[in-house]
Amino acid sequence: MVFINRHSHSYLVRIAFKLITMKNDEFFDDFHIGRLIKKIADERNIASGKIAEAFEPVRYTNNADKIYKLRDMNVEDALRIADKLDYNLLGEISEKYLPYLQLSGHNINQEFDAIVLNLDTNRYEIHRRETKDALWENIHIGDYIKRIVKEKGLSATFFAKQLGCYNSLVYHYYNCKSMKIRKLIVLSKIIKHNLIAEVYLIQTRFFDATSYYSAYLIGLNERKNESGISNEGTFDLMHRTTKIIK
Repeated sequence: MVFINRHSHSYLVRIAFKLITMKNDEFFDDFHIGRLIKKIADERNIASGKIAEAFEPVRYTNNADKIYKLRDMNVEDALRIADKLDYNLLGEISEKYLPYLQLSGHNINQEFDAIVLNLDTNRYEIHRRETKDALWENIHIGDYIKRIVKEKGLSATFFAKQLGCYNSLVYHYYNCKSMKIRKLIVLSKIIKHNLIAEVYLIQTRFFDATSYYSAYLIGLNERKNESGISNEGTFDLMHRTTKIIK
């Protein structure tokens, strides 16, 4: 009997994912997160030491330029760096590598987004509430992927077959709190769901909520006009009763 300790399992998971991404080499030939960060930092005259402050736990303090050599990084680190750069880093990555995966518009966050009736135009709009909290820090990406896979009627076995791996790797992904960007791109392609935009970008200050929910707002306004809903009424949007805010 062969026993695999925790460190060996982690190593095998990394090897398995490397083999999976090898099948997508043409997709990742030019993917290099460090170079993208350097390009933006140079354009904005931001020192690498300032970018290094974004990492948690603290890393690269003695040699911050190492950041520019990273081919990949955890998505949460990328979000913190985006704040330092004041640049929509994930938005650019999503548009470049997942352009064909349209956003579904079903993840409205009522803690963060409010449906507002503009009294001047008599049209509903989405307004983003001001907050100092980084809501994406509470995301468990594995739980989200598991829910999407279930909603699409996919089994873990089917998911594993598409990945070219054993079911155990799929269950490993379900247990991940966060992931690296390349992995999110690969999984997004397989389940045909833009995990970068739908899960993370939507929670940032760079997110254009009105454009994202445009299809729902059009329907909402059409039904308002048909039914003559009052300003003080409520409206069921995406199976949620949302209070209309003046």
